[in-house]
Amino acid sequence: MINQEDLYKYLLNESWKEILDILYSEKENIKNDPLLTFASKTFVDEFLKKVETFDPNNDEILNHLITLNILHQGKFYNLTEENHRRVTVEIAKRKLSLLAKHIAMQSIIQMMIIVKE
Repeated sequence: MINQEDLYKYLLNESWKEILDILYSEKENIKNDPLLTFASKTFVDEFLKKVETFDPNNDEILNHLITLNILHQGKFYNLTEENHRRVTVEIAKRKLSLLAKHIAMQSIIQMMIIVKE
């Protein structure tokens, strides 16, 4: 069984995937242990603060946000309404950023084709 010290260690090391895996695999223990509940809430709060500082084109962070949303939607880990909103907004911003990057790249390719002709 995991303990809150493990969660804080992963948080300190920004080992986001490991914490997300714990939120899934230890869901019952987190629900029943107030220390684990507090540590997991601390992770979500800190992760969402840090997310805003990461490159919006970072696929790994986008995948972590999507995983956190899936955990919430699947009732494996319950986010507060505010944190769920923040996760949703961050996912949308990052997907829009990736879409804009893709569109810009397509425009450049089309211009190169036109120039060659």
